[in-house]
Order: sequence, then structure tokens, then C-alpha cells
Amino acid sequence: MYAQIMARALADGDFRALITTKNYQTTRTLDHPEGIVLTSTVLGAVEGEELGQLTLLGGKSGFTEASGQCWGSLWRKGQGEYIVVVLGCPPQGREHIDTTLELMDSI
Repeated sequence: MYAQIMARALADGDFRALITTKNYQTTRTLDHPEGIVLTSTVLGAVEGEELGQLTLLGGKSGFTEASGQCWGSLWRKGQGEYIVVVLGCPPQGREHIDTTLELMDSI
């Protein structure tokens, strides 16, 4: 179901632009006159790694005690785009990333 929600959301150009942006500068506010730079933890997670034919386009991560580390990501391999969702991983480490890479390697 999470992958279906993400697929529908990606059809919206604004959502797709947001989720595939590595850094985003917010507008100025009274508390933050320079704005705030937001950085994608998903896109930074594999930065510098050799991914072969894979390209991480974007995604969303999250964590709660009940659900563990969760990762919904959008990848390109060859001419195809793939949504990969990994749920319930330990809060520390890279199990969610490694599991995603293993899944993408099987395509």
C-alpha cells in the first residue's frame, strides 16, 4: 500500500520535484531571516557509493518505535523507474539501505 501511495504522489509534479531535491532553501521568516537549508537524508545515504546502473532519484525516510526505520525510495535502473519500500528495520545501521540495494540488484 505504501508503494501505491508513493506512486500516486509521484504523479504530482510538485511532490516529485520536492522528493527528488537534495537541498532546498526555505523562504525567509522572522525566526530564520536567511531561511533554512533542508537536506535529503535519503539522497545523502548512498552518496559516494558505487551503484553501477542504479540511480537513486529520491525518497522519504522515517522512524517510530512501533514501525522501526522505514524507507520509501525511487530508483532508476536502465530505462525503468522503481519504487522500493522497506519497513521495520533497526533504528541504527543501514539495513534499510542494504535491503533496498539487494532488491534493486535482483531486477
